Amino acid sequence: MIDSLSSNEIKKLFKTGKRIRGKDLSLIAGESDSGPFRFAVLPAKVKLATKRNAIRRAVREAVRSFRKILPGKRTAAIITSEKLLLKSKEEIKNSVNKLFEQSGIL
Repeated sequence: MIDSLSSNEIKKLFKTGKRIRGKDLSLIAGESDSGPFRFAVLPAKVKLATKRNAIRRAVREAVRSFRKILPGKRTAAIITSEKLLLKSKEEIKNSVNKLFEQSGIL
């Protein structure tokens, strides 16, 4: 299980993290003092709760597919858009992988 970030950790990440923007996803990556890789999924401007939850589930599944190779002492916040619902699971996984590689997480 990969742990999620608290609201205070997300605020700190927004202040100090490295930002990378993709087409439908953005990533803010940062360092952590200790522990395993932790992340948060932030669906931006998605009004319906069912859509927000579907986006969170899809992105969490994509991140969990990299569980064995994710480094410790790192944190990330993945900011999504509603357009992500139009993509397949494989396309979401490829987008997350691309952002992780650009940020140096993978």
